Amino acid sequence: MFALCDDRQQWLMYFDEDINRIKQHSADIYPKLKHTASLSIPLSEVTYPNHYQRGQEEGKREAIANARNWIDRDLMAHTLLYKIWGEEEHGLEAINRLLQLAEWSPEGPASLLRPCTWGDEVGWFIST
Repeated sequence: MFALCDDRQQWLMYFDEDINRIKQHSADIYPKLKHTASLSIPLSEVTYPNHYQRGQEEGKREAIANARNWIDRDLMAHTLLYKIWGEEEHGLEAINRLLQLAEWSPEGPASLLRPCTWGDEVGWFIST
């Protein structure tokens, strides 16, 4: 699969030349994405999870569920509205959400400090 992308400068998510076709074939999804984006948790309410800290493990499920709402659901809705439909304000929202995530966890699951004791997907991916 990656060999097919060797001659490409841009190949993450969708090829630019495919955007119009994707937009046409997913027109019914647009209102759903707009609705999802309208329900986005305000960035000011997205708080740093502390479930990795000793004594705070009990809140792990809630912290993961909250993070998935704004990372998985909201970030992807904003990203797709920007990438497929060209809505700049959603692109800026996606950037701000991703930058906030990147600022997190200097000592937690995404830490680059050794030893990496938190074996979740983010910590594993960043440490490899």
